[in-house]
Amino acid sequence: MTRITHRISLFTAACLLPLATLAEPPSATDDASTLDKGQAKVEFEWAKSGSARGWNLALGYAPIEKLELEAAFSRARDHSFRPSLGLRATGFAAKWVPLEIGATSLGIKFDLASERDDLGGRVRASQVLGLLSHRIDGGPTLHANLGQVRYRVPLGLRSRATVWSLGVELGVSERVSAVADWFGESGSTPGGQIGLRFKVREGLKLSVAAGRQGGQSNTRAVAAFEF
Repeated sequence: MTRITHRISLFTAACLLPLATLAEPPSATDDASTLDKGQAKVEFEWAKSGSARGWNLALGYAPIEKLELEAAFSRARDHSFRPSLGLRATGFAAKWVPLEIGATSLGIKFDLASERDDLGGRVRASQVLGLLSHRIDGGPTLHANLGQVRYRVPLGLRSRATVWSLGVELGVSERVSAVADWFGESGSTPGGQIGLRFKVREGLKLSVAAGRQGGQSNTRAVAAFEF
């Protein structure tokens, strides 16, 4: 494994990569929709990806219609190292959804993220994604993302990749929704996950998901509160 690939794999293995912000948990595919103007949200996530596990805290707010901003803070430990290696990440995301044509909506999302480890290593990433969502009357909602992510790692090395994701969301009952995602980036094997979202009460949702990517199993549990 090259140094650049190793550093990027650590960044991804943090499980809680802030680049995943704004997608409604537990979906890995972002939807082309935003919070209502003046609405805010808080999300707390515990996740495990291979030998790495930790948590993520995300705070979101919609200052105007069709625009959502979010900041995320993550902590994780990679137990493939002895002793285990601590990972700390922060991220910022902005999502704008200007077009709604019938049951189809289109938007764009910008992400910035930075991760440090206990050894002083640092990875920075930026991402631009196009978003599409289509609601089928009486059926599922389909989501698609396509864009590019750029990584900058120690020694000034840089890498870029095309990223994509396809997702489907289906209401099982009035309070339960099922989600499934298939996602990946150029040069790597695609991954997938399935999950459930539970509406506990107005504004409070709990969700769980499990899947695989890059030969590693991933699990997530998220509590989300909107107000």
